[in-house]
Amino acid sequence: GGGSKAPKPGSTRTKPKVTRKVPIKQMKTGPAAGDNSTSQYAALGLRACHAAGIVMPLEVVELAEKWWRESTPSGGWDYHKGNGPYGSMTAGAVGGLTIYLYMQNKPWMKDKEVVGGLDWMAKNFAVDRNTGAVEDGGGQNGWQYYWLYAVERAGIFYGTESIGGHEWYVEGAKYLLGEQKADGSWQSKGADHAIWDTCFAVLFLRRATRPLVDVASVDRAKK
Repeated sequence: GGGSKAPKPGSTRTKPKVTRKVPIKQMKTGPAAGDNSTSQYAALGLRACHAAGIVMPLEVVELAEKWWRESTPSGGWDYHKGNGPYGSMTAGAVGGLTIYLYMQNKPWMKDKEVVGGLDWMAKNFAVDRNTGAVEDGGGQNGWQYYWLYAVERAGIFYGTESIGGHEWYVEGAKYLLGEQKADGSWQSKGADHAIWDTCFAVLFLRRATRPLVDVASVDRAKK
């Protein structure tokens, strides 16, 4: 199928011992409509803290989980509450919500919102555009590589090589290898951010996201 087998939920990793506490004060509140693009990357930062053994108030994670649950209109997510869902935000939400469930030791494989997001992605899956009612015709298809990187995270965090009937890595990799320019870069049609697009493409191809569960190493015999 073009990738490693999906890891099973559950981890035996032992967290590092807490040696000191660093108090963090909330400086301001965000807009009521939210910003799900920023929120999905905040989830990646909190996951990194969690993996490093940093303990944060449970309320922080619970509020983040609550936000994702309350901001999905019809199985998919959008940039702000109230607009139509589209690909990159839905994939980002699946990844973010899965992270928060993992951090609370809650199961995510059959979670209603997570599965609903994956179902939306399956029905609207494409590798050559950032799919969705708002994106198709909304001038945002210049973010297709941003969408593909979000797909990579969602697939690896959830632990699946398939989204619906689509082998997301196989289809995405074939597309990216066919779209790479002679100088090694990628760039969305009608966009002017080749550096960003190239970064997103490389992250996808490298399967750069570390799974939420630890994968056992394999000792290879020396030849």
